Amino acid sequence: MLNPDPRSPLNRTVFAVLGLMFIGGGLSTFKQGHLLVYHNWWGGTVFGPFAILIGILILVWAIFKPDVFKT
Repeated sequence: MLNPDPRSPLNRTVFAVLGLMFIGGGLSTFKQGHLLVYHNWWGGTVFGPFAILIGILILVWAIFKPDVFKT
């Protein structure tokens, strides 16, 4: 069974990959020449800089494992 502790190495790795995916999606928007939005896999509009910000926050959480999530 998976460890439900949010500070476990597996959960931190999964969240780091998720954060990098968010950052990559936002940066690929700028690389393609679009300045603000891109469409995700189901066609919804995503604001590129917001996706980068969310990805950075997730990545910081995964790396520094703040005590806020300590049980």
